[in-house]
Amino acid sequence: MPSEVFYFTARSHSHLQSLSKIKGPLALKNLGFEEKVKKNDNVVIKTHFGAEENVRYLRPSYIRFLCDYVKSLGGAPAVAESCGWGAPEEFTGIHTEYSGRATEEEYLKVALMHGFTPETMGAP
Repeated sequence: MPSEVFYFTARSHSHLQSLSKIKGPLALKNLGFEEKVKKNDNVVIKTHFGAEENVRYLRPSYIRFLCDYVKSLGGAPAVAESCGWGAPEEFTGIHTEYSGRATEEEYLKVALMHGFTPETMGAP
């Protein structure tokens, strides 16, 4: 049986229609999120921290919204990268936008540059 998919555009004409204020809670309610997260549950929020010099990642404020929502349900959120570090160019011989983050240190540097910190997300 196929999964049910909910789509909400991130576009808005005012802050009152924003993803984190209106559309986010509505999406989570439609998903039955409140029934899935129990008190003291560990909840991993998977995201992509982005690559150096790109903007194709969710903004930390959206991740913060999810972390705060999990906390409001009694859960303990933690944020994790969902796509890995990327293979070094000298190993593959191929340069990609992900080649520059082949070590933990390099990848954390990119995450920090894009604003992904425990303080901005409200979770480790």
